[in-house]
Amino acid sequence: LSAEAEVHLDSSWKGPGQYNWDIVDGVYSNSYNFGTYDQVLGMQIYYKSATFPEITISGITNNTYYYEAKDILISVTGAETSSFRWDLDSYTTFSSGTNTSLPLQEGWHFLEVRASDSFNNTVIEVYDLGYDPTESYLILSNPSNNTIIQSGVLLNFSTYGANSILCEWDDNGTEIDLLSLPEYDMPVPSTEGYHNLTVILNDTFILEENIYLFGIDGGAPQITLVNLLNDTLQASGKLLEVSIVDFSSNLDVNYKWNDNIFLPWSPSEATIYRTYLPETEGYHNLAITAEDPFGALTSLFYMFNVSTDALLVELRTMSNESWYYGGDTVELTISGTNNTIAFSWDGNVFQDGIPYLVGGQILTLEGANALPTDTNFYHYLTIKVGSIDHTEFTYLFEFKIDTENPVIDSSILTYDNERFKNTDTLTLTLSDNATSVADLLVLLSIDGDSNITLSYQYEIDLSLLSEGYHNFTIYVFDIAGNVATEFFNIYVDSNAPTIDIINFEGLVTLPDSSIYVPYNSIIDISISDADPSFTSTYSWAGSAYQLFTDTIILDYTDGFGILVINASDSIGNERIITYEITIDGHSPNVALTFPFEFSSINEYTNLIFNIDNEISSTINYVEYYWDNAPTFVPEVYPDSTGDFVITLLSIFYATGDFATLVIYAEDIVGNNATIMFSFEVDLTPPISTLYVYDEELDDYIDVLTVDYIRSGINLFYDNSSSDDLSIFIYYWDDNDSLFLGDPWLIQAPLLQGEHNLTIILRDDTGEGTSPNEIVLLHTFVIKAEGSITILDSSETSAIYGEDISIDLSFIDENSTNLVITKIFANGTEMTVIPLVDNVYQFLYPSELIEKKGNFILNIFVESAYYYGSTNDSYIFEIEISPIPLSLTISVADLEIIQGTQVVVTANLSLLDGTPVEGMQISFIISLYFKSSVRNVMAATEGWDIYIILNDTTNSAGIASISYLLSEDIDHIEIEAFFEGSDTLGDVFLKYDQIMNVITGGLSPAVLYSIIGVSIFLLILVAFIVYKASKRKPFDKYLSKVSSQDLIMRLNELCPGVILSIFDQKKGPIPLISEHSFDYDYGGRIAVGTDNFLLKICDQAYSTLGFEDVHQGRKTSALNLPNEGLVGFVHAIQLENAKARGGFENLSVIIITQSDYGNYLLTFSEYFYNEIDGIISHLKSKKPLTDIKEQLLNIRQRAVQVILAAIEENK
Repeated sequence: LSAEAEVHLDSSWKGPGQYNWDIVDGVYSNSYNFGTYDQVLGMQIYYKSATFPEITISGITNNTYYYEAKDILISVTGAETSSFRWDLDSYTTFSSGTNTSLPLQEGWHFLEVRASDSFNNTVIEVYDLGYDPTESYLILSNPSNNTIIQSGVLLNFSTYGANSILCEWDDNGTEIDLLSLPEYDMPVPSTEGYHNLTVILNDTFILEENIYLFGIDGGAPQITLVNLLNDTLQASGKLLEVSIVDFSSNLDVNYKWNDNIFLPWSPSEATIYRTYLPETEGYHNLAITAEDPFGALTSLFYMFNVSTDALLVELRTMSNESWYYGGDTVELTISGTNNTIAFSWDGNVFQDGIPYLVGGQILTLEGANALPTDTNFYHYLTIKVGSIDHTEFTYLFEFKIDTENPVIDSSILTYDNERFKNTDTLTLTLSDNATSVADLLVLLSIDGDSNITLSYQYEIDLSLLSEGYHNFTIYVFDIAGNVATEFFNIYVDSNAPTIDIINFEGLVTLPDSSIYVPYNSIIDISISDADPSFTSTYSWAGSAYQLFTDTIILDYTDGFGILVINASDSIGNERIITYEITIDGHSPNVALTFPFEFSSINEYTNLIFNIDNEISSTINYVEYYWDNAPTFVPEVYPDSTGDFVITLLSIFYATGDFATLVIYAEDIVGNNATIMFSFEVDLTPPISTLYVYDEELDDYIDVLTVDYIRSGINLFYDNSSSDDLSIFIYYWDDNDSLFLGDPWLIQAPLLQGEHNLTIILRDDTGEGTSPNEIVLLHTFVIKAEGSITILDSSETSAIYGEDISIDLSFIDENSTNLVITKIFANGTEMTVIPLVDNVYQFLYPSELIEKKGNFILNIFVESAYYYGSTNDSYIFEIEISPIPLSLTISVADLEIIQGTQVVVTANLSLLDGTPVEGMQISFIISLYFKSSVRNVMAATEGWDIYIILNDTTNSAGIASISYLLSEDIDHIEIEAFFEGSDTLGDVFLKYDQIMNVITGGLSPAVLYSIIGVSIFLLILVAFIVYKASKRKPFDKYLSKVSSQDLIMRLNELCPGVILSIFDQKKGPIPLISEHSFDYDYGGRIAVGTDNFLLKICDQAYSTLGFEDVHQGRKTSALNLPNEGLVGFVHAIQLENAKARGGFENLSVIIITQSDYGNYLLTFSEYFYNEIDGIISHLKSKKPLTDIKEQLLNIRQRAVQVILAAIEENK
């Protein structure tokens, strides 16, 4: 338990007494003794250690991006389990240390390292690291920034590695994708003037803005006459002012008069170029060329008519009513005079100007005649001249004297050594005693570079200055040339303080960029700036800003908020970092939403859980295991609503077990919880047993034990066999499904026939959502009761050991003979033998008859959809006669010498001579004594005494006894009898000779008797031979065979007749056959009927031999001992020119059982007529149906002949 956990103990058991509690678990063993208390309840609690593992990550810096691969070393101390993962992928476990590498996929990557000790004290380190395989750059190759360029030129950039570069001219809202331009060449605006280009480079980790300034020169220089008009009359030496204007500076200007060479021409001031008209009379041409740095050229020609007579008086180097320092040389051009020139300063005496003419036209006043230097502001120069026509003209020029320098306000000194943003503008405050502020000339030199002229308002723009110190030199000139100079230094600070997040404890950034941190997360922050005076503050969720130095602790209530971290320097450069963060201090809560705990489940039951972390779906992972499979710990993934599904590992449980599910859930910031749920396992469907009432047993029996059920009968389901049955659905055939309930009876269909009963049983596993289901398909034959008729041809008596032949028919309610499928006699299934017209026969085997006498044969018959049986009102009784026996007696001698033993032998056998073993034979010896003998004849009329002696027959059926004859016995008589048994008949025999008792030697009478008996036996044998060889007329017996006998014994006496043919490719094969081998001889024929027929045909061909053409009849016999059959074969040869040898070889094969083979072969001539009929049919090419009918005639004829032979043999 952690120190914050709560334990609640409660007891409902009370009872005083002493209680000793000994805890022996090998780890936290302890003993507690409690006195006499009313209640005792205890729990030993072990508080976990508060020491957390330590994680050290080296080789990288958090919140940093890299342009090269980085190897990272992770070291952990004090942990039992450690793992790391990249980008919320699967965890990789390690022990105390491991190496990993920054993924080389471009973008930010999330490295999470976890370490837990044995008390589940868990520490998590999270690093946000970026990787970009290419470091981006943007270079303006040509032209240079802050220059004047020609319209139509292309700005050529070099760039690499940027994701996008967007450009915009003059903030006009139209963005241009630089990367889409060929060779990265950017067109410039066509409008002449200054234009700024904003370029924003966007790379994986940086967003960089660059501003470029260009002057666009859109045309050639413009040349304009200022003070004169072209092609006008002008005085010689007249000042000519030309304005040459172009956006570019550094123009190449040349001029020439008339046919002279071009001379370079520099501006006198700004854009004004000055020259003087030639002094000679006449027309003069002025040619001017002006070319800017881009080669744009303008050439103009002007023409002036110069007159030397035209009066001209004008200042050459000075301006009327302007300010001067004093002492300046004054030059005037004077032409068109009559050589009368006078000048005067400030109303003084006029002086002759002719001596001061230079070049004949330039009046030069210098030295004492120069502009006065006194401090009077105004001085006037008066010039008087006479024109060619001697008219006097007076010209007055005013000059202002200023010797005082302009004033640079001392406020400029406040800039010295101060910090300014590059967005600031420095303003100069100027004044002058004479020159207006707007007319002052202000020059600025920065860091010793060339002077630049500041326009009125005199503001210094710092935007183009780089970060760092800069020195400024300012020159201010008034019109008189007075100058003021000032120096100062400033520090341009365009960068805000740098905020580095060294470590943000537990911070997790999800793919949707949402950020989560644990409660009490500590943020380690480093702030740096070139300006030593900066402040750092933060605000959470809109609260007031708080100062901090290098650490922020988020000990706030769980929930979403915006963390604002602010760092600002002394001049207001401010850097703000914001995090939209969710603080999560709660462990996940897992709730079972379906089914109820402890309910029954199976492997198909979806156990639905919902996990909630109170803040949002911030579950990091959820894993679980079942108590019987604790090593199999799979992870599950809740959906967007927090739901997830777990199913049972059924292979580890059996029905009736209780399975405990343990779920471990952890959110992304390390809060975790372990929850357990228990369920009852049910893997088996309800038991399905249907019963049907058996009237004979007077009880319900399983329907699976019966072959059919009666129409309309009720099937009963025992619902007590399953305690969790939920649904019982059934339907017959394709009828609608029905639900079964109490009294759980299913009525069989009323219509007889084959019907399918489908049963679906479901239990309530998974609260009915995943029932264990069993689907059973019962196929029932629904039968109605029919009626049995025992035909008169059935045998009602038999000798024991003989099979009983029963003929019967089975009719329905419409008196229609039904096809019988099964026959049961006394509960034993019989072989059904079809006869004709749905008349059937079965043989009740002798093996089922236990003994002689009368017994009732209970017969039960089934048709496809009917059943019937003999019953109390319809009894069929059979009389079984015992097996008749033969008993013979032999005595060695008819005369026995007195005092010797008489030996009597009896032979007990069946009528066919088979010995009967193990039976007791009783011998009766009748004794006749000499005292009572009168004569031989009298001796046969009575006996004096008899003796009964017994003996048991041996394996030869022989029993013998011996008896000692005394002297007083005259003769004896012998009798023997067998009393019979349960199966054998009784037999009695009296020996037909009298045995005399004599003294030693043979008497003549005896000899004569022996001779006589021998002659008698010889005559008897001769008579028997005569009787056996003399045949009565056979046709008489043929005529006595009934048609019913033919039908009844057809399958027995003649199983088949086959007509075979020799195929040139296959050999002998059956052409057509009439047989019943499939019915009663299947058990004998191991190779199958088709192969058996081929075997018969092959053997018949071999026995006949068709090598030569034969005349007359050719017959042979077949012996099939394995099958217990014998055959008669009759050859047939038909002429066919296409056949081999010119003949088709066929044969008729007649088959009977081995017991009747002698009769078949002996009387074979009696079915020659039928065979000749087949030959006639073949020659006339009758259809096969006619030939098959003839085969049936032969088969019936064979039965008739065999039955007649049997009768004659009797």
